[in-house]
Amino acid sequence: TIDNTRSIMSSNSNDDKKQPAQPTWQLPEGIEDHIESGLINAAAGAATGAIVGAMFFKRGRGYVPALALAGVGVAIGSTVERARVSMQTK
Repeated sequence: TIDNTRSIMSSNSNDDKKQPAQPTWQLPEGIEDHIESGLINAAAGAATGAIVGAMFFKRGRGYVPALALAGVGVAIGSTVERARVSMQTK
């Protein structure tokens, strides 16, 4: 009877464990491609901006980071525009 009591108690404790709730929202289809493209474009824009800033504005202060951030901004804007157009056509 002790074994029966243990098995009943263990089965009851397993019933008390709740399954994790499933999320109610989901990312749009194909958004991963846009995120990946945006990261690559941002890295390329930052590198290009920094190189241009270093080449043309060697003595000025703040131009290299400013142009690198401008490159990132252009890349992000381009990616957002591309994603928006892609999502509207679906």
